[in-house]
Amino acid sequence: MESQCPDDATIRELVSSDYNYIISTWLRELRANDHSPLNDTEWFSAHRAFVNRCLGSSAVVVNILCAKDDPHEILAYIVGINNQGIIWVHTKRAFRNMGLATILIKNVCPLNPMLAFKTRSSRLLHGRLRPTQIRQLIV
Repeated sequence: MESQCPDDATIRELVSSDYNYIISTWLRELRANDHSPLNDTEWFSAHRAFVNRCLGSSAVVVNILCAKDDPHEILAYIVGINNQGIIWVHTKRAFRNMGLATILIKNVCPLNPMLAFKTRSSRLLHGRLRPTQIRQLIV
C-alpha cells in the first residue's frame, strides 16, 4: 500500500549513494536525544555497528522520499521492518511538519506501527520495540 506523496516527490528504495547521509543523520540525531554517560567515541562506535547491521539486514526495508526531479535529493527516509516496526524515521528540517514521515510510516507499517527509538519530536508513534525485539527482527 503506497500512501499519497506530494506531486513533486516520490518514494524509492535505498541506493548505495544514500548510505553516508542515512548513517550520519541517524547517528547524529540519536546521539542528540540520548543521555548516555558514554563518551562520544565509545557511543558512536557501538551505535554505528547497530546502524550498519540494520542497513545490511534483509529483513529491513529502507524507503526514501525524494524530489521527483532529483532522486538524489532526500527529503525524508524510513528504516523499518514491513508491518512489524519502525526503527528510524528522519525528515530534513526544512520539510518537517508536512506529513512526509507519516507517508513513509504508512508505506512501511500501515497497521499499528511500533517504533524502536523516540526523540523529542516523535509525536505520532507511542508503541516501543524493546532492543531484544529489534535484534530478533533484524537477523
